[in-house]
Amino acid sequence: ILSLIMDTTETKTKVKLKVVWDEDKNCEWISVKFVKPRINKRKNRSKLTLATEGVDCQSIPVKQIGTFHSVFHKRNGTPRQGCLAPNASGYVQLHGKAMLGIDHHDASAGMALEGLEHYSHVWLMFLFHKNRPSRRTKMKIKPPRLNGQKVGIFSSRAPHRPNPIGLSLVHIEKVDIAQGRLYCKGVDLIDETPILDIKPFIQHYDNPTHFQVPEKVNMASWVQKPQSSIKCVEYSDMSKQFYEELTFSEHDSFTSTKTLLIAIEEMLLSDPRSIHRKQTGDDSNWWIHFDRFRLTLSMKSEDTIFVDTINFRQ
Repeated sequence: ILSLIMDTTETKTKVKLKVVWDEDKNCEWISVKFVKPRINKRKNRSKLTLATEGVDCQSIPVKQIGTFHSVFHKRNGTPRQGCLAPNASGYVQLHGKAMLGIDHHDASAGMALEGLEHYSHVWLMFLFHKNRPSRRTKMKIKPPRLNGQKVGIFSSRAPHRPNPIGLSLVHIEKVDIAQGRLYCKGVDLIDETPILDIKPFIQHYDNPTHFQVPEKVNMASWVQKPQSSIKCVEYSDMSKQFYEELTFSEHDSFTSTKTLLIAIEEMLLSDPRSIHRKQTGDDSNWWIHFDRFRLTLSMKSEDTIFVDTINFRQ
């Protein structure tokens, strides 16, 4: 009985003992009952659901350590990779209460960022929280650059995966320990994205060419094709006037019209059109939300995007 009880200490299983004595105070029999511990379902925890056909769903409790605040507010217009828009910015706001049970903006949460100022890049692990929950995960998908050809889901970076987890490499712009914030550039996350973890990029470990045994890094040929056919961005007179009259404050994501235009053009040159619009040649106007602005766009030619209007977002 003692050995059984000792085996439960690591799993924190509760043990209930019932002992029955006879008239001579000798032990007549012992009842042992093992009770599984209850899982504390805190509100500040997200859950990743692992669903498979024919069996019950299983849940893995994880903590949302923070929220990413981005210049991209919709999936439409967000670059497929952060390196395509190196000046697109945002920041991670740590959730002290979720991590440590402290107030949201307590300085103790920022202590988790200490030491990151010595690095230039970090990996952000996050949830694709805008995925449609009812959408079934496909084992083979059609990447935009394969013109209808299918590949396995794990040979692509599609957001609709068996587990909706994303991994993004971003450039560190500033570490604010007092506010518990990590400012980044070169982002491909949309606003309000839940952050699960932050890890520093270490070139010696994360770059396979730095292994002790020299290795050739191979990639699928379709991945190496040009990301975009857009070569030029043009603006209407109304858009140019809007830019000229803009004012900026220290709380804005961009400090000048020049830095704003650089970030917008990086986004547009990566060709933010949907696959349907590209394949059908639809040249009607469409819009994109970027930072505090709403851009109305159209295709002037096969390689030129035209900014018809730009206004403040409602």
